[in-house]
Amino acid sequence: MKEQLILPTNALQQFHTYFVGTLPRPYDHALFSETFMIDQGILEKTLEFAPREWLLSSYIATGIENVPIFIKADNAEKEMEKHLKQITK
Repeated sequence: MKEQLILPTNALQQFHTYFVGTLPRPYDHALFSETFMIDQGILEKTLEFAPREWLLSSYIATGIENVPIFIKADNAEKEMEKHLKQITK
């Protein structure tokens, strides 16, 4: 029998900033929706994410409580490579 990972929501609630990637299971949508007060319709959009796309939720960073924003992050490794090439010329 396959064991299901249960997210420890009491630990997750301690974070003030979090990034949510693709959530393929309905269980995950429901858990995050209930834990972080985010509409399940928003969480379902994570199924359409391309690489480097995230939901960011952070009252501290955005000043918006319980409203995640969609972001796209650059590939940090490629950005570091570019930077290192520039400073070692």
